[in-house]
Amino acid sequence: MRNCGVKVIEVETMEQYENAFTEKTVMTNFFNAVEAPISREDWIRIAHKHGVPCFNDAAADVPPISNLWNYTQMGFDLVAFRAGRVCVDLNVQVCFSDEKILSKSRA
Repeated sequence: MRNCGVKVIEVETMEQYENAFTEKTVMTNFFNAVEAPISREDWIRIAHKHGVPCFNDAAADVPPISNLWNYTQMGFDLVAFRAGRVCVDLNVQVCFSDEKILSKSRA
């Protein structure tokens, strides 16, 4: 993300997370590979309270196949898996989202 010019603000507490939102915040990134001090549910709730979509970086997940839809049903707006966890090609990312997020990325 940093290579694309994104300013990344890392948080470890709910207070830091709440205070990290500004008018320039366009999306949050939940890194699914580590045990986070902020639950997925709280992460989504706070971001949506601020009107900001949530991305779940689930590339390191070893699915039960249900993870392919569990995270979006939980409320994440965009979820990415490494395709090697789902199929054969390790160089492909599989993303799940709704149309409002995908249509913004085409602009």
